[in-house]
Amino acid sequence: MLNAFDYVTNNDFFKKFAVDDLLFVQYKCLVKESPFDYWTHADYFVYIVAGEKKWTTRNQEYHLQKGDAVYIRKGAYTTERFDNEDFCALLIFLTDDFVRSVLEKYPESTVNRSDKKLDSIIPIKVDDVLSAYFQSVLSYFPRSASPPRELLKIKFEELILNILNSDQNRDLAHALRETQRMRRVSIRDIMESSFMYNMTLEEYAKLCARSLSAFKSDFQEIYQTTPGKWLLETRLHYAKCLIETTDESINDVAFRSGFKNTTHFVRVFKERYGMPPLQYRHRELSEMA
Repeated sequence: MLNAFDYVTNNDFFKKFAVDDLLFVQYKCLVKESPFDYWTHADYFVYIVAGEKKWTTRNQEYHLQKGDAVYIRKGAYTTERFDNEDFCALLIFLTDDFVRSVLEKYPESTVNRSDKKLDSIIPIKVDDVLSAYFQSVLSYFPRSASPPRELLKIKFEELILNILNSDQNRDLAHALRETQRMRRVSIRDIMESSFMYNMTLEEYAKLCARSLSAFKSDFQEIYQTTPGKWLLETRLHYAKCLIETTDESINDVAFRSGFKNTTHFVRVFKERYGMPPLQYRHRELSEMA
């Protein structure tokens, strides 16, 4: 699966300004396949300049149009572009360490802790201040020379401070505050929002900001099983729920649940539940009749 940060970093088609691992990107959609799955190990802002696109998480869909913005946290996602016009967006990638440094540098701008459970995509209310900010960043891209490194870093800080001081973006402010409080990426949060994507263990480890060996060790401590066994069992349970509650084809259920192919899915489903998925659906429907 494609890693969004690595993709834009290594693709010369996109104009970008970087300061260490902080990145401004003028993104124009090159991926024609739709829907399309990808993942990101770095949080980032998306501000839509032109066109429209839909993001899907495990819990919700977000349909964004020109002028909309969201904050996308570490995880795996499905996107769907619309062909009525070209899609262009401003992407702003941040690191956890940078967010912490800004919150520590400007403690008076921090917000009170909240226990509210947020989705992995957080909508942003684009007021006049944020609109002016995004336009100011976009104004750098037509220039032949990159802005000074010091100015770029200030622009990253400015974005964080704008969010922290916006009464209309309290959810995102709380999420940034939580980044400061949590010194390690939560394996539980990542895995339970991204298990349905067909990713390698190495990709999941990077998503959780750990080496593969540390990821396996920490995972075992949390779930008392291996990542491979947990993924299989969780995907099978999710697939069973889809079979019971939707009329999606078995092929679509297998794809949505993170299995490599339908043949493998049918085999492991039968081993787990005693019958192939289609037969299982027919039995459930007959019992409900």
